[in-house]
Amino acid sequence: MDLTIKMSEKNILHSTNLPNKEIPQIKTKKPRRSREAEPTPFISTQTSLSGASKGTFKDASNPLWLSISEAAKISGVQTKTIRRAIQSNAVKYKVTKNRYLVDFASMIIYLYSKKKLRNKLKNFGIGQYINEWK
Repeated sequence: MDLTIKMSEKNILHSTNLPNKEIPQIKTKKPRRSREAEPTPFISTQTSLSGASKGTFKDASNPLWLSISEAAKISGVQTKTIRRAIQSNAVKYKVTKNRYLVDFASMIIYLYSKKKLRNKLKNFGIGQYINEWK
């Protein structure tokens, strides 16, 4: 049987012989926010690709969802780049069983938004296997 003695802050103050100004402050932790309570943001994928095919993507009836590591491998960037895009709501994503899943079409649109990311997609991602993108 575990016997523990709990003392209130008042008892701790009286049990020490230190003046009040030398008593260390007790820090309490803030409760963690639950991610399940946050709504999943939606970013429309009906934006045109700048510098690409001048076409538009329309919402697919059955979109392709990739994990962060899969999205990073396919796009030729690091996982922190994908996480940064999720944090800034630049890609469409959802959280399933505490895992982030990224929409493939919105990820391609995000990668085409900046020249550096577009070059990484073409040289290190799936673009190195597709001749029409070069």
